[in-house]
Amino acid sequence: PEDPKRSTDPSYKYRLEKCVDKAFREEYFMLNDPNERMPELSGDQLLNREAAIRNMRRMLAIDKEYAPFSIVSMEKPYEKEFEITLEDGSNVKILLKGTFDRVDKRDGVTRVLDYKTGGSPAGLGELLDLFENPKFSYPLQVFLYANLYAHSLPSKGEVSIKPAIAYPNSCDTLEDLDLHGNKKSVSFDDKVIDDVVPYFEELEDEFKRRIGKIFSADQPFAANKTDESCKYCDFKTF
Repeated sequence: PEDPKRSTDPSYKYRLEKCVDKAFREEYFMLNDPNERMPELSGDQLLNREAAIRNMRRMLAIDKEYAPFSIVSMEKPYEKEFEITLEDGSNVKILLKGTFDRVDKRDGVTRVLDYKTGGSPAGLGELLDLFENPKFSYPLQVFLYANLYAHSLPSKGEVSIKPAIAYPNSCDTLEDLDLHGNKKSVSFDDKVIDDVVPYFEELEDEFKRRIGKIFSADQPFAANKTDESCKYCDFKTF
């Protein structure tokens, strides 16, 4: 079959456009009646439409390279309860939830895939860096997603879960979705992270420690030093 990124088949382009227009109709304009006319798109919306079509071409080409695979879930919520022992010896329970973009499976390996509209991949340092450095917030998210997914499985036997992040604006090959260690990394050994499960124990320990600090009476709540951290907060007006 033709390369999805370069296909000139009019019917292929038409199907992509129909998918994007359907998303605009239902998700942006909230129109559920197929007979109701969709408003004319503005200049910015037309640019976003073209970007969506271009990105779909990219991702379909990568999916073609990855095939055959099976879809496990898309846009499905997962959750896990953590019990945390505080410094004073008391226990608290928190519920961590996440809605994953996509979980798929190929050759016995489950892949947790997250799509990002911005940003770019970065080689990972030590596991603790995921909690310290903002540039690793996306990998931290997908590591935690993988942990939640593993918890959802009915059998707690051996399982292999590969974390992956897709940047549709820039990724061109299947390898662009991989997470890597950097050259100085001890935790990840400068290699593709094909299985995140061996890191779960250290990941959970550090996650619990960080959450425990939030509940600590000795931990002061200081204001953020930059407004950027609060850019999308519902309470930023306060």
